[in-house]
Amino acid sequence: MDMSDQDLSARYWEMQKSFWLGFFIPTFTEHAFGKIMMTYPGEFLALIMEMDKPEAWEWKEVFEVLDDVAARWRYNPGVHFNMSWKQSHEVVKSYIKDNGYRHDKTVKNYLLNSPDFIDGGDIKLVKTNDGDVFKALYLQCFNSHPVRAQMLGHTVKRGMNNVQNDFFIAYKGEEIVGFGATAIDEQKIGYYHTLGVLAPFRRNGYASQIVAGLCDHMKSEGCSHIFTAVEAGNKTSIALQEKMGFSLFEDWEIWLK
Repeated sequence: MDMSDQDLSARYWEMQKSFWLGFFIPTFTEHAFGKIMMTYPGEFLALIMEMDKPEAWEWKEVFEVLDDVAARWRYNPGVHFNMSWKQSHEVVKSYIKDNGYRHDKTVKNYLLNSPDFIDGGDIKLVKTNDGDVFKALYLQCFNSHPVRAQMLGHTVKRGMNNVQNDFFIAYKGEEIVGFGATAIDEQKIGYYHTLGVLAPFRRNGYASQIVAGLCDHMKSEGCSHIFTAVEAGNKTSIALQEKMGFSLFEDWEIWLK
């Protein structure tokens, strides 16, 4: 059954919240207007709100609560805008600008609809639950993110309660060339993440072969919609998504204080 972009956006947002719940070990706190979910412990704090009756609250009141929660957890507060905020987006943005928030990044979400099986070339993906090996490979690629690597190591070992999260090591013959991961929720929304190609093997088309293998895995698990997220300005990754048949679905913004 076809879904509107709004319905699909809502499903993707629910999938992402489930993903964060399992991956970043956030905390929920209840307030009068709804819930605040705090994510990314150890790096920065993004506060994601679920407002029961947004029209009943002034944004000033809401952000006072956000600042208070962040202060109690000794993190810098942040706000994550998704598609559902669009009607009040400019009002909120004006408020947070006046109260010391700055735009940190824009995340571009790409969608692959009704994926076909793709030729993954001669790359073989092998599922792993060896967190130490995966963490070491991640640090080889991204040695400036030790906290995230530590989180990945734990996640690979213990799995996730909220989504089916699988980690793969990519081989060409006997050599490890890279890695990647997939997340699938109960509604069969797929999401690929944590893609990396080791430095000696870059610029050989291995990234697209790994993505092809990850998408085929999700297709075989029943996914009819596959998402991924790319930071705005990452031209290499954006070109890869377009090459693989993904199209831009929506932008999210993260503002930090």
